[in-house]
Amino acid sequence: MAKEFSVDVDAKTCVTPTVVGSYVCLLDEQMTAQKEKYDPTDKDKAPPAWGLQAIMPKGPATDAFLKEIRPLLGRVVIDRIGVEKAKKLAPILRMPFRDGDDPQQVAALKNADQLAGSWFFSVRNQFKQPVIIGPTGRAVDPATLTTDDIYSGAHYRLLLNFGYYDKKGNKGVAAYVNAVMKVKDGDRLDHVVTKAQAQSAFSDFADESAVDMFSKATGGQSESEPADATQAVNDLFGGVDDSDSSAEPEESGGGFSFM
Repeated sequence: MAKEFSVDVDAKTCVTPTVVGSYVCLLDEQMTAQKEKYDPTDKDKAPPAWGLQAIMPKGPATDAFLKEIRPLLGRVVIDRIGVEKAKKLAPILRMPFRDGDDPQQVAALKNADQLAGSWFFSVRNQFKQPVIIGPTGRAVDPATLTTDDIYSGAHYRLLLNFGYYDKKGNKGVAAYVNAVMKVKDGDRLDHVVTKAQAQSAFSDFADESAVDMFSKATGGQSESEPADATQAVNDLFGGVDDSDSSAEPEESGGGFSFM
């Protein structure tokens, strides 16, 4: 049986249980969409970054993970500001994990309805695109993937590291994503129609004897016969059939204490 998660307190890293991704931005295409929406004059908005909002359904695995992650969060704080100051600031320190059933934690979020019955957190990496791992454990070149492969609503595991921050009067621990494993497909959260779904919808109206007017655009390739590279990706990801949302995740807040 595969492990549910791992936590390394000394290294301040973890691999999460399976989460549902929302506001997913892991591909160049998704990052481009973020940059197009970004207004550098809006000081309240963080600059574009790789990342996602992770939704962890409540249950035994999530409960065990949150219990084991507490000492790690405490280590991050204590190593930065010391034991005594950590005890004093504990009530106001902001932790990454928030309760989706707490009205105060979700009141300002556009996707509050998606968070009920779950814990959730946002992770970012402003400097480097996270490594993407397929379900077999092999790294996948992100240039071979599309938003039909990596999208909001799919299930992932995340390799995270944690750091202390003190910014604009807010103090706490932030989570940063270094790698993402796609576990399986899920129901899309952005309601985008994929290529497979579009082809299925028009299948009853297709004329197999018709001349392919798009043959030049596809290099003479039949629409029903994907190129080798695309087929390899589909084989690795088990026939991916949905896509993503590239809006920027909300900033993490309180609701989870390390004490």
